[in-house]
Amino acid sequence: MSEIAGLRKTALADDRGFTLLEVVIALAIISGVIVTVLTTLNYHLEVTDRIESMATATILAREKVEDINLNGLPAKKEGDFAPGFPGFRWQYYTEDLPIPGIKKVYLTVTWGGNNKVVIETYKQT
Repeated sequence: MSEIAGLRKTALADDRGFTLLEVVIALAIISGVIVTVLTTLNYHLEVTDRIESMATATILAREKVEDINLNGLPAKKEGDFAPGFPGFRWQYYTEDLPIPGIKKVYLTVTWGGNNKVVIETYKQT
């Protein structure tokens, strides 16, 4: 009978599941993977937002340059694109060239603090 009791104890000892150390190590590995995935996702969302804003600013700048080419230089040298695009502002300045009747126009669209897109064009005066 003592042999049966000994076998029963051995069988129970082998079938006890995961130790606390194994569970802690598995949770640490899973936590590391989750933190890495969330950090990468956050970085890519910021990059996507930055690229979208830059594309919007570039389109707005090209649209304003076309407006200048069609209607001439506006009386105001700066303005905004509200209400359609709040936060985006434009300004321009001109530079005289050695060629009579031609000016170089610099159009800058700014948004979000230090972000800007600059487009240069030429305008006959």
